[in-house]
Amino acid sequence: DKHTWAGKRAISEFVRTNRQLKDLLAVHVHQTKVTDVALMAAFYADAIPVANRLEWEQSRSLEALGMEADMTGAGCARPGMEPIVEFVRANLDELNDRRRDVLLRKGRP
Repeated sequence: DKHTWAGKRAISEFVRTNRQLKDLLAVHVHQTKVTDVALMAAFYADAIPVANRLEWEQSRSLEALGMEADMTGAGCARPGMEPIVEFVRANLDELNDRRRDVLLRKGRP
């Protein structure tokens, strides 16, 4: 989603219309980075989980390190990473509604 106009628009609308997410982001993210952090959180909430995973002794810690690098790189304070990703994950139905709405509006003025 973070690489498509429809995905960016849907996630931006999700942030704008969900007061709890907006408040959570306001605590942990500078206002100029809200969209970047929301896009990254959406990636970790619904694009990164896979059914078949290769697991090894340090795979979870490596995954956590990657998420930390991505989320802090997008502009999120460390204490906000997990709560933001978990909030997006718990509200994927609402985000998917925004995605559907954006795609259905495509081509309409």
